[in-house]
Amino acid sequence: MFKHEYGHHIDYMMSNTSVQAKPKPHDVMAWSELDDDFIKAFAADRKSLGLAVRKKVDRDAALDRYETEIFTVTRRPHPTISDAVIESKKIISDDHSGISDIFDAMTNGYAYDRKGWWGHGSGTFKPSRPGSMYKETFANLWAMRNDPVTWAKCERLFPRLCARFDEVIQQLKRNGYR
Repeated sequence: MFKHEYGHHIDYMMSNTSVQAKPKPHDVMAWSELDDDFIKAFAADRKSLGLAVRKKVDRDAALDRYETEIFTVTRRPHPTISDAVIESKKIISDDHSGISDIFDAMTNGYAYDRKGWWGHGSGTFKPSRPGSMYKETFANLWAMRNDPVTWAKCERLFPRLCARFDEVIQQLKRNGYR
């Protein structure tokens, strides 16, 4: 949790550095919502995961494909209703909550609201809060970056986002930020 929130701090601080993509004349904005390459990487990874769809049935199918990457899912028969199943999900690790949260951002809160995944829900990603999907994604990448197992999974699921994230962090280091 702390690493995620500190990721938000870093994201906002980066908007004041030379890696800022395009300054905005209003409100303080985070680097992640200003950087064209990060935004393009988000869109490309979202599309390759099958999440850039409008039909709920297609979105459900895409999320179902990745559910076991994040959760241990158990299903058992309902004790009193025939043909009914009780499903429970347990997050694989605390860091996997960040992966779930990125999926939630990529679905504008659908993964949390409708599928019971970890995330922020549609209230965070409503149109009146532009950029929130990028800010949450950046904070999650920051929080997961130093866990080699989780990061490897992130790189497999979100290759463009992870590459852009690492690229900008390396650029900051070269510019003297520690």
